[in-house]
Amino acid sequence: MPDFFDTPVLLMFFVSMGKTIEAKARSVTAHSLSAVGSKSLPDAATLVTPDGLVQVHSSSLQVGARVFVSSGSAIPCDGVVVEGSASVNESSVTGEPLPSLKSSGSDVFASCLIVDGSITVRASRVAGSTTICLLSRLVADAHNGRVSLQVCLFVGYLFEYITSP
Repeated sequence: MPDFFDTPVLLMFFVSMGKTIEAKARSVTAHSLSAVGSKSLPDAATLVTPDGLVQVHSSSLQVGARVFVSSGSAIPCDGVVVEGSASVNESSVTGEPLPSLKSSGSDVFASCLIVDGSITVRASRVAGSTTICLLSRLVADAHNGRVSLQVCLFVGYLFEYITSP
């Protein structure tokens, strides 16, 4: 007489193991998401006005504003370089560890660091619409999403393998 008591136990083991792995993955993703959010935009921006340079909060920037960014500072908005040239570390957006040279006409992204030089940027996307904020939102959506079809198929094949004689 066959013994069928091990199948439910193994099934419960694999379901519990899957839930544990999912919880660990969600925890890592939540940590990564908070790290991206904390590094995203600088608090202050240097706005270029007819009267000179004015310090403002980066959330108050408007599309079309001209923003001055010096060496060692983070870019507060997405935009196009209109004046100057600088080496920009874009690793927060592209993952590329080496700085790239940006000059007049080049696109730059919010949260990227100016390694050397200074630039004036015309803002094209500000505050919550910047590339880094969109990436953060995509990570949050992925974090809150359900298990993909590939994972379900893998579990189905695993279950068939385990329960087959």
